[in-house]
Formats: sequence, C-alpha cells, structure tokens
Amino acid sequence: MKSPAAVHGFTLVEVLVALVVVALGMGALLATLTSAANQTAQLRQRSLAQWVGLNQLTTLRLAATAPALGSSEGTQEMAGQRWSWQQVVADPGITGLRRVEVTVRSGEGKEAAPVTTVTGFINAGQSQPRGAEPDWSGTVPPQTPPSPQPPAQSPAGETQR
Repeated sequence: MKSPAAVHGFTLVEVLVALVVVALGMGALLATLTSAANQTAQLRQRSLAQWVGLNQLTTLRLAATAPALGSSEGTQEMAGQRWSWQQVVADPGITGLRRVEVTVRSGEGKEAAPVTTVTGFINAGQSQPRGAEPDWSGTVPPQTPPSPQPPAQSPAGETQR
C-alpha cells in the first residue's frame, strides 16, 4: 500500500488550465465551422447568379437578330429565388462583334448589391442556320446497298481480278 505522499493526481489549477485550453480549441473549431458554412452559402449564391447571367447571354446568342446597342434589364427566377439582371451591349471596336456585360443581383431592383457580372461576346453578323432541320427522332432511314461494280479491264482488254 502506498503512502498518501506517494499518490499523484491533478491539482485544481492544472484542471482549470486544461479546461481553458479545451475551451479555446472548441471556440476556434466553432469559428472555422461557421466560416465554412458562410462560404458555402455565398458560393451557392454566386453560382446561381452566374447561371442567370450565362442564361441571358445564351438567350442573346440564340436569338435570330443581333442585340441592339444599349442597356436593358429584366428578372428571372432560379432555384426558387428571384434574380434581377441588367445587360449592357457595347461595340468593342471590332466589326461584327458585340460585347455583352450582364450584372446579376439577388432580388428585384437596383438597390441590391451585384452578386456577379458575366461578360461575353456575340457575333452581330450572325445568320439563321441553313439547310434542313436535323432529325432528332432517333430513327435511321433505310439505306440502299451499293450496286456491284463491273471488274476493271486492263488496256489490253484482259479482265483483272
């Protein structure tokens, strides 16, 4: 049996210091998790806003006519959220080319801060596609087999095989 002087344990001060160290570590961990959650929400907002801007650019590219120079605005709903966009079509100084800048805001109106800006270029001299519409039905038209070719003859009149 050991004497009371030989029994080792933690003093109250050591336990309190260890508790303070653990509390500081937990606080830092909580701050890191909060920051990661905020960044994830901001990334989602920015991604959705970029999709709205890219959709507007694609709409302009697919239009039958080139966009007019100047500014226009509109709204679009994506992922259950209302987005407002403003596009500015400018002449970059290259013949037949238009520069389009789409600024996207969360919500409606200009009072909200822009979430993102998407820039693209559009061919102002674009024309409608020519030719028949493609057949996307998945059916393959029947093909006629190639006709047999007669054997070739040499200059001396002999048949070659």
